[in-house]
Amino acid sequence: MLDWEFAFAGPPLVDVGNMLRYEPPGSEFERYFIHGYVQEGGVLPERWKLKSKLADLIALLDLLNGAADAPNRAADLVRLIDRLLTEWA
Repeated sequence: MLDWEFAFAGPPLVDVGNMLRYEPPGSEFERYFIHGYVQEGGVLPERWKLKSKLADLIALLDLLNGAADAPNRAADLVRLIDRLLTEWA
């Protein structure tokens, strides 16, 4: 069975951003994930990290929009958004 609730067609960098959402820049997980991604044929364009973070920002804002009744989740999302904006501003 396939759950279509969050399924969509989009650029691969959306998945990269989602996968690295909680990772600090240059983490060991990020290095191994990107190595495996490229080794298996994934293509990283120029400024891939910024592009993947911006794609994830859209997802974070959408999640925050639906987190009105979940204060802990909303606080986590705000923290992630703030970190992203601080790192890339």
